[in-house]
Amino acid sequence: MEVPTTLITHYALAALTGYFAWRLAAAARGVADIAPRLWAAAFAAVSLCAAAGGTYTAFAAQLDAIVAQALSRGTLCLAGAASFLFLCAVVHAFTAGRLRSALLMLATAKFAFLAMWIAGHDDLRYVVYDTLVTVIPVLALSAWGGWSKRAAAPWVLAGILALLVAALVQQGRITLHPQFDHSNLFRLIQMVAMYLLFRAGLEMRDQPSEALAPIATRAQGES
Repeated sequence: MEVPTTLITHYALAALTGYFAWRLAAAARGVADIAPRLWAAAFAAVSLCAAAGGTYTAFAAQLDAIVAQALSRGTLCLAGAASFLFLCAVVHAFTAGRLRSALLMLATAKFAFLAMWIAGHDDLRYVVYDTLVTVIPVLALSAWGGWSKRAAAPWVLAGILALLVAALVQQGRITLHPQFDHSNLFRLIQMVAMYLLFRAGLEMRDQPSEALAPIATRAQGES
């Protein structure tokens, strides 16, 4: 029973995030901002990653070894791509100017290194490490966005918090039922996190350059 349950939770996550990606892409039409488009693309990557991961988990034993390995590494690359797209969206949403350019260059270099590494190493740990490296700037930039009164920031912070709870459940191997193990519970909590991040995407817009001016200067201009 474990494999079918795992397959169901993988595909449920894929369907939910695919729907959110479609909603976010529709909302981004006619909007010039890049951040909401990247956010929608990140959800599409999560959807494909969940579908590929569920397929690999359930059917790897029946697949040709080369196909199974390609599916496994493709799943890891999609996970890395989702992390990269979320980070780039947050950079566009909460930074501007030279800082934005520098952070985007670093994010691109990080993803390129991860993709090359995965091509020769079929190991989930590297994606986990990459995700941890991504979470730090996302939290920092979202905290700055919250201080700057950006509407998307609280939703991003709530979503990241939910993902951290999911990670603790996964690492702690917490289960609700013998037929619903810690990995399935992880994906259930991940669905909640994806909803919170979906709400963030609906509010997300690029940071204008003038929004980075010191608070005191802005206050003087308003007075």
